Amino acid sequence: MTFFGYQAREKIISKINKIIEVQRQNGPPTEGNNGVLGRLIEEDSLPDDAVADFIINLLFAGNETTTKTMLFAVYFLTQCPNAMEQLLVCIIELILKLFFLI
Repeated sequence: MTFFGYQAREKIISKINKIIEVQRQNGPPTEGNNGVLGRLIEEDSLPDDAVADFIINLLFAGNETTTKTMLFAVYFLTQCPNAMEQLLVCIIELILKLFFLI
C-alpha cells in the first residue's frame, strides 16, 4: 500500500470509529434498523479496530478480489475441458434465450 493509500485508509477508519462512538453513545438502534455496523458493535468481543477493518473490507472487497477470482476461474477452466464445455453450453443457451426468446 502506498503512503497516500495508507493515509486514505486511516481517514476512513477514523470516520468509521466516529460512527461507532456515536452509535455507542446513542444506544442500539430500533428493532430491524441495526445494519451490519450495529450488529458488529453489539458483539462485545470485537474491538473497534476489528470492526472498522471489517467494514473497510466490505466496502472495498471488489477492488482486487473480482479480478483475481475471474483470473482463477479462467485458469481452472483451461485445466478442466469438461467444465469449460459445460460452461460454453450454458452460455450458448443463455444467449439463445436472450436474443431469440426461446
